[in-house]
Amino acid sequence: MHLDVYLRTNSLASPLQASHQRHESRTHLYVRFFHDGTTGWGEVSPQPSTLNGDASFDEVRSELQHQLIPLVHSVIRNEGNVPHWSRIARFTNASAASRMATTLVEMALLDWWLRRGEESIVTLWPPVFDTPALQTTSALEGSTLLGDSSIHVRLKVDTRPLSDHVVKSLALAGDVLLDYNCCSPSRDEIAHHLAQLAFVTRVRAIEQPFEAGNVVDHALLRAAIDAPVSIDEGVRNRRDIDQIVQYGAADIICIKAARVGGYSVARTMVDYATGKGLRPYLGGFFESPLARGANRALAQHLVREPSDVAPPTLLNAGQWVSDDLGFGLTPSDELLSTFEPLLHVDFAVGSH
Repeated sequence: MHLDVYLRTNSLASPLQASHQRHESRTHLYVRFFHDGTTGWGEVSPQPSTLNGDASFDEVRSELQHQLIPLVHSVIRNEGNVPHWSRIARFTNASAASRMATTLVEMALLDWWLRRGEESIVTLWPPVFDTPALQTTSALEGSTLLGDSSIHVRLKVDTRPLSDHVVKSLALAGDVLLDYNCCSPSRDEIAHHLAQLAFVTRVRAIEQPFEAGNVVDHALLRAAIDAPVSIDEGVRNRRDIDQIVQYGAADIICIKAARVGGYSVARTMVDYATGKGLRPYLGGFFESPLARGANRALAQHLVREPSDVAPPTLLNAGQWVSDDLGFGLTPSDELLSTFEPLLHVDFAVGSH
């Protein structure tokens, strides 16, 4: 029984400018867990640096190496077997790095457990909804997504007015979610964006204009405008959902498995938020095909709202081999040869 940790950096097909960060590439962390002839794969794609409460790549790697893997090793050594994937969420702590590291290991063990039982993820999460895809683009660098009226656009914006080019482009979108990424616009600046789009397209939501955790200003904004309000960076646990509901701070929330501590937690949080009258959707972190496919499977099982389920827009993502077990993808030998090894751990079983 052993576990390997790898990294691989991919460039985005189209660099994306957000209010506080330009996304040009993303480094993915992969875990390969092997036992008894079966392999399971997991992936997370941390931010390059700490931002808006999300952990950096280095923080996640350190948490994985020095905290989570030794804890999992201890459980395996003491119990003499592979812990069920749904237990891994219990190993997390309150930090953002721990939640993302937990997601990575949980996913690898879920893939392993499914493959061991010769089952597919759709057995566990049968598709219920034809969940639409969000297409992300930016108003901050002059390039916007053009398409037909079925497209749901997430548009990265800041405090500046939208250009005429951007406004004209959005006339071809089905609707648009204006994503402020915590840049703290004034209410007048938000109102100006809404006025610019009033006769162009439907605004699905105003997303996270204020910093994570600031439910008061989101609630005041929601009471003052006609458009729905969405919270993204401010959703990390059930307590956040309770505060959002208590203050009336949002209509929609974005739940990201890697932010909340794994797929088991994300599933319960979606159910919890729905029961509280919110409309949740599933977000992502520029993952490669492996985790993006996992996100898609969970989204189609749980949510109606447009979510991050579109194929990843990465250059040289490599060949992923498709099958009908687990999450349905494994890296080809050629792709695996491009992964940079970070850590190899052999697990002692039953030596306690």
